[in-house]
This record gives sequence, structure tokens and C-alpha cells, in this order.
Amino acid sequence: MTGSGRPSPTTRATTRCASPGADEDGTGQDVYIEVSSANDYWEIVKPGDGTDYAVRSDVRQDVPRGSALSVIDYEAAPGSPAEGAFRIFTAAHETWKAYTGWLNQPGNECWKPGEASCRKVTVIWAPDRVVPLSYYCPAAYGTDCSKRFEIHLDASVALSKMTVAHELGHFIMDYTYDGMPPYDASCDEHYVKDETTPACAWTEGWADWVAVQTYDDTHLRWGPTDPAIDIESPTWFSEGWFDGTDVEGRVAGALLDLADSGPRDEKYWDVGGLGPAGVVAAFRKAPADDIDQFLGGLSAQDKVLAEQVLFQNAIRNTRYEDLFDRKIAHWPSNEHLLPVFPTTAGKWSVVATVASPPNGANVDLYTYPVDHAKVPLASSDGTASNADFIAVQPASDDDVYVAHAASDVDYQEYALEVAEAPDGDLQKGTPQEITIGADRLVEIRTARIGQGEPATFIATPRDGQDVDLFVMTPNPSVWGLSRAKASRSTGGGPGKAERVSISDPKVSGVYAVIVIRKSGAGNLLLTRT
Repeated sequence: MTGSGRPSPTTRATTRCASPGADEDGTGQDVYIEVSSANDYWEIVKPGDGTDYAVRSDVRQDVPRGSALSVIDYEAAPGSPAEGAFRIFTAAHETWKAYTGWLNQPGNECWKPGEASCRKVTVIWAPDRVVPLSYYCPAAYGTDCSKRFEIHLDASVALSKMTVAHELGHFIMDYTYDGMPPYDASCDEHYVKDETTPACAWTEGWADWVAVQTYDDTHLRWGPTDPAIDIESPTWFSEGWFDGTDVEGRVAGALLDLADSGPRDEKYWDVGGLGPAGVVAAFRKAPADDIDQFLGGLSAQDKVLAEQVLFQNAIRNTRYEDLFDRKIAHWPSNEHLLPVFPTTAGKWSVVATVASPPNGANVDLYTYPVDHAKVPLASSDGTASNADFIAVQPASDDDVYVAHAASDVDYQEYALEVAEAPDGDLQKGTPQEITIGADRLVEIRTARIGQGEPATFIATPRDGQDVDLFVMTPNPSVWGLSRAKASRSTGGGPGKAERVSISDPKVSGVYAVIVIRKSGAGNLLLTRT
């Protein structure tokens, strides 16, 4: 460690003279510094007598009279008790500096703003001390804790700055809330990826977040020989991870995602961007016993973001997402995600999905009304590049449907789009020009056909794109129809027209004409003859 003789929260360094105030031979004073592992906000002390680690530098001889500044560097001897104590002291300083910065109250250096006398946290450590698990004392009890606001560290923690920050995270919660959330003995031995209780997961997850956020990291790094634990990336299906509010690593990951933004944002639902100051502001609003109570400190708008983040981190086990007409969405398969879309009375609608990119694993489609009042339908073509779809037939009432995509491969991304037929039917001799951009998947039109009245439909690409054409015959006995029920033309290829003929219609009514974009983009001409 290097000291400059400047008293600050970093160290207690006192400048002394070898013979105070004296200049024995006219050559200048002999100066040294004393460095201690204690200040007004934390102290590193020895077990037993509770004294801090104090050391003295070599003497700087003959500092000239009238010198404005003399820098004396001090570095503890490698492997010495002082070196270990000052490593822990430095980690405490880094945590204090980060956390008081997040408080967003410049000039207030206390762990808890507004205190007339700031609490000091005591850290007990020795280079030969063995503690099976480092721990924080929220109260005095037994022989393990002599008082509240006390941290006990194993000797090895001198090389584990995140452990120091983690235990200080417990102190910050206890001091801020004036108490700790109630949790049982299941929290005595806990692991980042495992289940405990919501209160334990909140307490430990908060402390994990303080440790990782202090060092602007994405991984917990307990010690030089311990494997780093990624808490940024895990989501659904992450190997070795449990899910839910009772998993501390999930809580820590959610807090990290609430705080981060920009390059660290993950592809789905990582939409926090509150910054660590925003997380701390919510933390300080009121004591919380679990992450759900913590959310009470967020604004209504930020709660909406937080719910997405909690789903991303597998804390929320279900999420509804709105599908909007002709606006494609991209999500990962097999999550507990329920995309929903409305239908309008008297109109055809179609919902379609395909692997994204099309050479990924196959994705199947399952659709049903939100109220489960009708039998679910499935569309499973079996070829990843072929879109599955379900056409919802006109009904007498508006309704809301769920469109769920599933795959044999977890987290296979899929594209999902819903389209509702516009007013007006496709008439003979009146082609319709349709634009399907690269950000689209499916389009739908309708045509009224009488029984025994032949009809042919042609989709002609204008810009070299590849499309498939389907025609759905109305069926009053069911609410919807899958891809397998359609008459189709799918073999033309890029730039080629697709043609479907209904030579002898057996049913009179409004038919659905559906176009799937397979590749390319641009205009196409849809014709009925």
C-alpha cells in the first residue's frame, strides 16, 4: 500500500517527526508516517484484542526547513499481516467509494445519509484465522458475534476483494433498514445458483450485486482459485441454475440488469438502464424482505421495466407479450412466454412463426384463446424454413388468443407475426399490389367464393423474392385452421409465381388467402382469376 500522509477515508496516516519539532543539527527534520487500518467508517482489527493494524514507514532524513510537501511512500512487506489487512482495507474503500457515489448525494460520506454520527463497521481478520464461511453479524450472539455491525473474515479473504464487498453489502442493508430481513437456518450455507428462501435470496443477492457492481463486473470472483460465476448471462435453461425469487444469483442478476444499459444489455427483456444509483434509490425507499417488496420502491414506469428484467432472469415464471398487427416479433422458444393477439368479429386473422434464421432448429406453433374456452390448435410442418401458421376464422365476437412457439432446441429464436384481413375482398380482374418487407412474415386477404364456382389465386413476386401461397376454406365447425388444412403452392422458388386453384369449391363463404414471405422482400401482385 502507498500512503501520502493525507488523512482521509482511505487510511489513517499520521505524519510524524523522528524527534517532533526538533532540528538537531540544522539539516532539517527527520520525518516518517504511521499508517493504520482504521478510519471513521470502517476498521480492520485483530481477533482477541480488537486492535487495528498500525505500521510505520522508514524515516525520511533531513527534510529541509520550509518544505511545502514531502511525499513518503509506504508499502507493507509482501506476506506480512499489514499487507493482508491493507488489502482488505482497500477493498472496503472501493466498496465505500462506489456505494456513496450511488447514493447520489455529493459530500455525504456516510453509508447512510443524514446520520449525525455515522456507524463504523468492524472487520475482524488475521492472517492465520480460519473461518469456515466469512460472515456478517446483524446482532451480538454467542461466541460468533461480539456486537452488531461486525464482519468476520477467513485469512484467505485478503485475496478476495469481492468477498469483502459482499459482506459490506450485508452491513449496508442492516444499517439502511435498521435490521435484516427474517430468514431461517437454510441461509446459513447458501450457494449462488441454488434455492433457499425469498428473504435469503434477497439478502444474499443484494450483497452479491454490491460486490459485482462495485467492480463494474458481470461475474462473482470469490478468490484467485475459485471459478468465476457469471450472473449477467444466465436466463431460462441455464445449466446448473434454479429459477425463482428464492435464488440469490437470479436476484443479483436482476439487479445487475436493472442497473446496466448499452453494450451489456442482453437481447431479450434486459431493459433496465436505471444505473446503480437508481437501484440504490429504490433499495432505500423502505425496508424490503424480498425482491418483490424491493420493487415497491420503483416508479410505475420502472416497475414495467423491472417485470421484464425479472422474467429475463427466470424470477417471473410467466410473461404475456402483446402482438401487434403486422409487426413482427423475435423471441426465444420454450420460455414461459405467452404472446397474445386480439381478433375482430367478422374478420379472418392469421398468426405465423418460423425459426429465425430459417436454418435454425424447427419451431412449432400452438394457439388457443386466453380463456381456454376452445380446444388448442397446433401447426407443425417439421421443416425449420417452412413457417407454421394458424388462421383464426371470423367469429361473432372479438376474442384474444395466445400464440406459443416451441422447439426441440431451447432458446431457438423464432419470428412471430399476426395479421388481420383488411376490409374488402379480392375480386376477379382486380389485382392487389402488396408490399411485404424484410421485417415481415405473413400477409392475408379474403375472397368470397360460391359453391361450385372455380377460383384461382396467383401471387407474383415483383422483386425476385420467394413466397408461398395458401388458401383456407372456411369451416364453421372449428375456430381455426392450421397450415396443414390449406390448399397450397410452395415450390416456385425466388422470383417465381405461386398459383392455387380451387376447381370445385364445396363450401360457400369467405376464404382466406395467405402469403408467407420465405426470402427477399418487396412488392408482389395478388390476383384472382
